[in-house]
Amino acid sequence: MKRSLLIYVPVLHNGYIQLLDKYKDKVKTVYVLGNDFVSGEYKEIRLVSPNVIVKMIRSLDMSFAVRLITKKNINILKNKNLVVLNDPISISFLKSHLPKGKFEQESVYLRWHEDNVQSPNSPHYDSETNLPFDINMMRKAEMAGQSSTDWWRRVGCVVVKERKVIQTSFNSHFPQNDTQYIDGDPRDFIKAGQLGFLASSAHAEQMAIALAARNGKSLKGADMYVSTYPCPTCAKLMATSGIKKCFFRGGNSYLDVEKVFKSTGLKAILVK
Repeated sequence: MKRSLLIYVPVLHNGYIQLLDKYKDKVKTVYVLGNDFVSGEYKEIRLVSPNVIVKMIRSLDMSFAVRLITKKNINILKNKNLVVLNDPISISFLKSHLPKGKFEQESVYLRWHEDNVQSPNSPHYDSETNLPFDINMMRKAEMAGQSSTDWWRRVGCVVVKERKVIQTSFNSHFPQNDTQYIDGDPRDFIKAGQLGFLASSAHAEQMAIALAARNGKSLKGADMYVSTYPCPTCAKLMATSGIKKCFFRGGNSYLDVEKVFKSTGLKAILVK
C-alpha cells in the first residue's frame, strides 16, 4: 500500500518544499490539516489559511494529489499508511482522532518545538582520528578536566595552534572555584539540559576562549580538543573565535551545534 503524507503547514517555506520534494514519488496523496484541527492549538503569527496552503502545494505541480482534511472528511484517513511530521499539532491530531492509526514519523528540521529543544542527539562529526598526536592532546584535555572542582561533571579543554598547546582550561565556578559547595549549586534544582544560563560555572570551552582573549592569544585557525561535545553556546563562541577544528571524545549534541559549525566551516572530529 502506497503511503500518504499528513502535514500541518502554517506557512509554505523551503523546509516544507524540501520535504514535499523528498516524498513526491513516495506518496499518493498529501493531506493538509485544516482549521478544524489547528485553530486554538498553537499561536502561529505567520499562519496562512490551510485552503491557501493546499492551492500553493498544488501549484508546485508534483505527482501527488493534495487534499484538505476537515471534520467532514476525516474518515478518509482511516486505515491509511501515514507519514506524519513530528510536531505538536500533528501528534496531537493523531492522539485525538487516529489513536489506532498506522503511521511513521518524519524527523525533518522545520521548526523548534517542545520535544526537540530538549532532545539529546548523537554528535555529528566530519571525520575520525586515532593519530598519536590527537590522542595525546585529548589525554591532556581529559587530564585538565580533573582539575575541575565540579564533582559530577569534569570537562577539560586544550587549544592547539601550529601543533603547540597555547591554552588549557576546565569547567570552573565563580566567583571562586568551590562556591558551589559554600553556597550550594543552583543546578541541583534544575534538570540536566534545561536553563543552562542559571549556573555558577563556566564551561571549559568558554574558559579557554576567555583566557586566550585576556592573554592576547589569537584563536584564528586553532584546534580545540575538548573531552565532551560542545553545548550550543560554546559552539557559537568557538565558531566566532576562529577555531577551525573541534576534537572531542564523547557527549551529546543539542539544538543547532552542527548548523553553527557548518556555517563557519568548523570541522568536528571524533578522537577514538
